[in-house]
Amino acid sequence: MEESIILNVLSATIDFSTCESLRMSETVDKTGLRSLAATSKAHKSLEGLFEKVTADDVVKISLGYCSVGNQIGEESYGET
Repeated sequence: MEESIILNVLSATIDFSTCESLRMSETVDKTGLRSLAATSKAHKSLEGLFEKVTADDVVKISLGYCSVGNQIGEESYGET
């Protein structure tokens, strides 16, 4: 299905080169032209995250990444 987009959802804290979701998408989209990735837990892996998502030799994601982080437990609702 060439008109489909493959969405890979993965944790930013894992090693992308061994991610099963990414390996499975490569079997149907070898060039990565139809692949998009969403990384969760970005707030836990800020250091090195940019390098992980821009390393074309490890993962081919042509449509880009969307990173999501949530620090609600560490935030304060008090007045500033």
